[in-house]
Amino acid sequence: MFCLDFAASFFAHRALCYASHTLFGYPLSDGIAGNLSLPFSLLTGGVAGTAAAVALYPVDLVRMYSVKPGESHFARGTIPFMTVYLGVWFTFKNARCSDGREERRTLGARFCLALGATAAASVAELPLDISKHNISGGLRSAALLGALRVPLGALLLLAYDEIASRPAGGSGE
Repeated sequence: MFCLDFAASFFAHRALCYASHTLFGYPLSDGIAGNLSLPFSLLTGGVAGTAAAVALYPVDLVRMYSVKPGESHFARGTIPFMTVYLGVWFTFKNARCSDGREERRTLGARFCLALGATAAASVAELPLDISKHNISGGLRSAALLGALRVPLGALLLLAYDEIASRPAGGSGE
């Protein structure tokens, strides 16, 4: 995953959740403040990753020039990455209380969850990201490179969550 993949995926995910709320009433508000069901989270994450990969394919120069001639530079790794990354986060971001209600986790707990979601997503992406293998010099180096970007991915997820938790077009107040 590269920076534009994150931005395009976040945009697509937010649009999907807003459209789902508008058309079907789920999630209950157009801001994603509460936990979502695992199937919905995985589905919207996968669709957002697919949308980003398709949208960026024609202009993805980094991948285009990092694969061997004749190989596809399609960002196959973006799809499993976003499926796991957004799927895990939006399913477990709030803690469940004994009475069934949700409570926002502390910043430290949210950061740990974001680290876990990003690490799991990096593992899901690794076998499919041929350009990363080529850029870094092999699978082992690509895994190390992926591990180094886990904290950044976690911070991006926390930032996206702050934005996505607000109602669309509103200040969240």
